[in-house]
Amino acid sequence: MSLEGLLAFPLTTFTADLELDLDAYADHLDALAEVG
Repeated sequence: MSLEGLLAFPLTTFTADLELDLDAYADHLDALAEVG
């Protein structure tokens, strides 16, 4: 695997995890807004 591949793989995984976290956070805010 090339150096670019080694660097890009964790970055892609991290970004995907971050997007999932942001989606969960947005859902959490929506739930709070409905309760409030």
